[in-house]
Order: sequence, then C-alpha cells, then structure tokens
Amino acid sequence: MDDKIKKVCHEIYPDFSLKGEQVAGIAALLNEKDVVVNLPVGFGKSVIFHALPDSVAQGRYSTKLVLINSDECPYKFPAGVWKNNPSCWPDLQFGDVYSYLIDSPGIFTRASMKSYKSLDAHNYFQSGWVQTVYSYKPATSAYTILKADVRPSQRLNEEPHHPWVALSGDGSVAVAHCNCMAGLAESCSHIAALLFKVEAAVRLGYTTKLCTELPCKWNADFVKKVQPAPVKDIQFYKTSCINKAKKASLISKETPFIGASADSVASCSCHGNRVIEVKCPFSHKESTLQEYVKDPSSCIVANGREVKTTHKYYYQIQLHMYVHDVNLCDLVIYTSKVTAIFYILRNDVFIKDMITKLKDFHIRHVMTELLTRQLENKIKQVPLRNDKLYCYCRSKDDGKENMIGCDNPQCKTQWYHLKCLKMKRIPKGQWLCKDCKNIPVTSS
Repeated sequence: MDDKIKKVCHEIYPDFSLKGEQVAGIAALLNEKDVVVNLPVGFGKSVIFHALPDSVAQGRYSTKLVLINSDECPYKFPAGVWKNNPSCWPDLQFGDVYSYLIDSPGIFTRASMKSYKSLDAHNYFQSGWVQTVYSYKPATSAYTILKADVRPSQRLNEEPHHPWVALSGDGSVAVAHCNCMAGLAESCSHIAALLFKVEAAVRLGYTTKLCTELPCKWNADFVKKVQPAPVKDIQFYKTSCINKAKKASLISKETPFIGASADSVASCSCHGNRVIEVKCPFSHKESTLQEYVKDPSSCIVANGREVKTTHKYYYQIQLHMYVHDVNLCDLVIYTSKVTAIFYILRNDVFIKDMITKLKDFHIRHVMTELLTRQLENKIKQVPLRNDKLYCYCRSKDDGKENMIGCDNPQCKTQWYHLKCLKMKRIPKGQWLCKDCKNIPVTSS
C-alpha cells in the first residue's frame, strides 16, 4: 500500500514529502472509503483530494446521475436548454436546505446551521458571488436541474466554480455536485450558496411571478457588476443602492377616499420604486428578533422570516403599495438589539378584497355620517314621559326632535330641543343651560 501511495503522489507532486495525516487520508481513499479531512490551512489537504483515483471519482459521479435518471451529465447539456426563469424553480424551503446539508457528507453540522448566516456559503450568496441561476428539466428525469457560477470571494480574475443541484417537484434536494475540491462529496460552500439563493427567491415570492417581471432581473442582477478602478477613484462610503428616498402622503387616484402615508418612498436603478415602513415595537424595545417573534402580537411568524398575513401591519403595507402603485415594500423592525428588514411583495388578490370592504364601509358609514352627522352630534334619546314638559317651549317629548341634556343633575327642565336653542349639533364637553350656568354643579 505504501508503494501505491508514493506512486500516486509522485505523479501529482514529484518533489513533495508526505506527512502522516496525508498518508492516512490517501490510504482511506484508495480503499474506497469516505474521507473527511480537518487540517490547518496550508497543511496540504489538496494532496489528499488529488490522490483520489479517477475510477472512484467517476463512479461516485455516475451514481448521482443514476439517482436523477439522467442520461447525460448536466455539464454537457446544450446551452440552449437552460432558462433564466425563476417561475420554473421548485418550491425549495429552508427546511429542505437544512436537511440536505446536515444529512449529506460535507462541512455542515447542526451546530454550524444554527448560525447559518455566518457561514461562508451564506456570505457568498449575500455578497452576490452566486451569478444567474439557470434551470432545466430533462425529459427523462423527474428532477429539475439548477446551476449557477459561484465566483471565489476576493479573487475576481479566477475561474468561478460550477455547482449544480437536482430538486424534486416538492423542493427536496436529491443530489448536488460542484467542480471544486470539496464538491465531489454531496455538499460544499458553493452548493450551499446556490441553495441559499434559490430558497431566498422562493421566500420572497419571485418564483410565483412571470419571467418578464422583477424576478428575472433579481436573478441576473443580484448585485451591481463591479468595474475595476484605481483606489483613488473608488467611492467607499456608499452604503445603499437607494438614490432617492422621501416621506410621502398620497391619495389614491382610483379610490380617492383612500390615502396612505408611508414612512419613505424609495427608488433605485436595481429594484425600482418601493415603499419603506419602519416599526419600533415599544414593548420590545430591548428585545432581540427571536424574543420578538415569540410574542403572539408580533407581526413576524415563528420562523422569523415572514410577515403574518393576518396582522394589521400587513394590511397597512398592502394599502401603501396600492396607493403608491409599487410592487415591493421594505418592512423594517427596529429595536435597540436588532434591525431586521423584511421584503414584502404586493398581493393583488388580497388588495382587491380589502378595497371592496373599504368601499362598502365608506358608503355605509362614512358617507352616512358626512350627510347626517349622527355620530358627531351624539344625539341623546329621552325616555318617553308624556306627562312631563321639556325645554323652553314647555312641550312634551314626541320622539321626533333631537334634544340635548343639561349636565347639571339639579336642572329643573333637564332636556332642551336643539331647534329651540338654535343649535345644529351637540357641543363638545360639558353643556349647561342658561339657567344653570351660574349655579355650581353638584354630583347626584
């Protein structure tokens, strides 16, 4: 076995002297065993990977193709079959990503996934290193293949890695592969970054939109393309893509009885127009996001990634988007411990139902009040006492005239006709008749 190891390594690194850990790893590979190597940076892990016999590597890759019933390698599919159309992507959820990365051989553990946003894979996605995602469903397979180039962070001139994943119709991950050193296993940071981007598109609702709309632009231009420039010409202080933001109150043109006042209306070249709504929950001003979502009154669902569609904030935000005629809202939840931003897409079906109910309320109640002033006048009804005379006119109550009561319990007359007082409506606050104005009011 030692001679075989030396022969393999001599073909790859003729002048390299092996360390004990490298010998052990290569020996396991030559015995066709799965190997996980955890060694310091610069120790020489790549030597172990490159010692993997071609027959073993090809066998493991062929097994992946058999699992998805594909007659051809995804890397050899014709360029014309790949589509930039997020609406063709399966419904990949975070639970699918979590399960696959945990259950597959690779670098991910339950402990690391608890803080997945700190992983290199998530950073690749957030930083825009995952390029346009393309999809294709072979005729012989029940799985949809998604692929994307993932560029190495801070090394823009190097060739990107080429991961691909196979998803079933319900979004579960069947197999995945990457051409990086770790990608021969079932998972690596580049595969995970691709999965994180697809999951984000599903969560933000881009996979339910037509290809001609915002999703394809989001997929292709996830971040602006950075052009090389001398350091002296680089603007380091631009922290947002927003080039215009202002507070705006607006009345709807279609339904002029509806108005909205968003905290901000923003515009940028990459996302277009959108509204911004900021919420600072006072009872949770010292809470983290995890603590806030546990409150039943929270506007965020328990997974911490979505807004409750039954919450009053969701109604308010959808109304903002309707009045301002935009398709996106940035909901900002701010406490002293966290600033969380949730992207909410316009829901036209929800808005249509809400506007129908608002129109009905406007006609039945608002217009009625504007014409009659019944609520504003707060008309007091007098119990019928046919034997008692009221007001200065000294007449009985016939129930037809609006009356106002004197707030002095000892008032002898008690009730007066608005018509006799030449009053159109009940005044705010305490009211005393002219006979009681100079008499101290005592409680009964």
